Amino acid sequence: MKQLNWKLFPLMIFAFLAFSACEEKSNAEKAADKIEDTAEEIGDVFRSDREELKHDMKEASEKIENKIKELQENLANATDDAKEGIKNRINNLERERKELGAEMDKLGEKIADNWNEFRSGVKSRLEKIDKELDEKL
Repeated sequence: MKQLNWKLFPLMIFAFLAFSACEEKSNAEKAADKIEDTAEEIGDVFRSDREELKHDMKEASEKIENKIKELQENLANATDDAKEGIKNRINNLERERKELGAEMDKLGEKIADNWNEFRSGVKSRLEKIDKELDEKL
């Protein structure tokens, strides 16, 4: 009969303890993992939604800028009657650009608490800007 090598005994005990310690996680640990995963997913959705809104806002700002330049060019050749209307549109677009810029600044601040309200307000403003940009002289 072979003799047991006692020098390997501590290694076997260590291996046994290591494998028994790797048992399934407790319910509390599982719940904590789920909460952490969900929080990360929400954060990812918020970031992508925020980036999309930021892109839309920058695009609208560029459209406003282009429309203002176009109107200023038209102003030089416009009749006296048309000049008043063009100046009003330029003023309205400049106001919209300023307000949109303020909202873009808010986008960089902590707004997670009121995100849905903020996003709705910005989307309404973008729709209003689109309508203004589409107006004919």
